[in-house]
Amino acid sequence: MIRDYQCWIFENSRQEDVESPKDWISQESQFQITASETVKGLSSGQNLKSADVNRRREQTLFTRQPGCPCCQEQGHAVWKWSQFRQLEVPAHWELAKDKK
Repeated sequence: MIRDYQCWIFENSRQEDVESPKDWISQESQFQITASETVKGLSSGQNLKSADVNRRREQTLFTRQPGCPCCQEQGHAVWKWSQFRQLEVPAHWELAKDKK
């Protein structure tokens, strides 16, 4: 799987950053859904339900941004919050446990 990701980075001339894995997983998910629908078809309701669950899971993980759990501002994740970046790693873990 890591090999596939590295090939994707190279083939798409991408920089490795926080957004790259998200984009790769999103694209791979679409490929998996298309492959599954091609092999199994869309005749059973189970396939549609599975595809819908995958889309919802992807939306929850990557596209929906409820806002930073620390400062409550919209449009950025906690790891982009300036005060979070100044914390030491053990403090990151404590903050993550508290905001869970």
